[in-house]
Amino acid sequence: MFVFLAALAIWRFRAIVRLNRSLRALIIEREHAEAALRESESRLWGVMDSAADAIITIDEHGLIDSFNRAASLMFGYTVEEIRGQNVSLLMTEPDKSQHDGYIKKYLETGKARIIGIGLRELTAIRKDGTKFPIELSVAESQSDRNRFFIGSVRNITERKEAQEILQQAQKMEAIGQLTGGVAHDFNNLLTVILGNLQLLGECVADDENARKLVDSALRAGFRGADLTQRLLAFSRKQPLASKPTDINKCVTGAAELIRRTLGENIEIETVLSGGLWRAMIDENQLETALLNLAINSRDAMPDAGKLTIETMNSHLDQEYAKHKTEVTPGQYVMITVSDTGSGMSPEVLKRVFEPFFTTKEVGKGTGLGLSMIYGFVKQSGGHVAIYSEPGEGTSVKLYLPRATSTGAHVTAPPQEKAMPAGSETILVVEDDPDVRAYVASALGVLGYTILKAEDGPSALALMKENPDVDLLFTDVVLPGGMNGRELADEIEKLNSDIKVLFTSGYTSGENF
Repeated sequence: MFVFLAALAIWRFRAIVRLNRSLRALIIEREHAEAALRESESRLWGVMDSAADAIITIDEHGLIDSFNRAASLMFGYTVEEIRGQNVSLLMTEPDKSQHDGYIKKYLETGKARIIGIGLRELTAIRKDGTKFPIELSVAESQSDRNRFFIGSVRNITERKEAQEILQQAQKMEAIGQLTGGVAHDFNNLLTVILGNLQLLGECVADDENARKLVDSALRAGFRGADLTQRLLAFSRKQPLASKPTDINKCVTGAAELIRRTLGENIEIETVLSGGLWRAMIDENQLETALLNLAINSRDAMPDAGKLTIETMNSHLDQEYAKHKTEVTPGQYVMITVSDTGSGMSPEVLKRVFEPFFTTKEVGKGTGLGLSMIYGFVKQSGGHVAIYSEPGEGTSVKLYLPRATSTGAHVTAPPQEKAMPAGSETILVVEDDPDVRAYVASALGVLGYTILKAEDGPSALALMKENPDVDLLFTDVVLPGGMNGRELADEIEKLNSDIKVLFTSGYTSGENF
């Protein structure tokens, strides 16, 4: 009996030893597994925290389980603040109130509105209440007991801003092309109207009543020509006489005119920077632009106010140019025109440079003042920026390109001369029949022999019949597959001594 009990004790001892070894092995294995799990989680969190995009995980009730560093920076919450909160806290309506329903419907039917369907754009909200556009993709993860949804969030504010800037630039370019075409056609009409009125004025010079009627029509026509010049300025097709210009001197001169125009109830202050660079600009156009800005300011301050014109040297860097279209980094002379007027809303600011857009009453403005300034500065190689808030006034900054040289070519004003006349033969090539008829009539009155053609091929045919033509007077843009430059080249082959005069409402460099 004793021997049996001893053997049983030994067997139990050995069994306990074996069990202990097995338990120890299981414990070690579990410790290794837990260590591996901790290491894996550490690596996972390292990856999540180093990700540029926000990564958020939620459970099947929509409660936030994890929130990486990028998410904290993006939304303004710490992990401790946000964990356990419903993810709809980060959403705006209608997603905010409908999100739990999205999850419930997915869990019940498997039909997803967001989960696993790729990228979706929506609006998110930060802790401070600011809203911003995001790009969201959601994936599902499931274990034996838990179901999680992983959201990857990207802030697309810069992309949206860039798209908006590009769309605005494309819209302005399209409007500019349309406006330039209208101005070109309008120029042709005005050429006929004003030209024939001037010829008619000569014919009725001795009839005082008729002369008054002609003069009145001429004044209206010249006002139309002024509108056309504004349209051409916006479309960047007006002729400019740019030269190195002393901007402080220009502003000082313009300020005197502005004071007389605005009246005594508006205070005008000029703040002129010392050591100001010269700008490469058309001085007359700049003075007109400053006067237009001042008139806009006056209309925004009907009772009283203050207008400030300031100059300073400025540098637009690469970072600034990246967020603006058609801006070349470099040195500029900046003119800031600020008022204390009624200001503008964001909706108005988006359209403020469009031609014919105005917030003034009917008959109070054409809507071409700011659009003319925009086109003129852009055509000069500069940049325009406008800042305004309702009730806080408006500030317009004109960035004019710095002149690379200080010398300016000054020409004496032209002397009045009698209209030249002659007996030579002129070939007039113009596709618009009314313009062609007016030019032929005006030159014919001066004694010249006139040949007329509507396009390049017909002009070449006339040249072959009349090889002794003295002058080719041709439009630049012509129908028939041949422009004015190409026509001149062909005609010079027939008559190398012929003189050529190009004319056009506006031209593009490629035509030459």
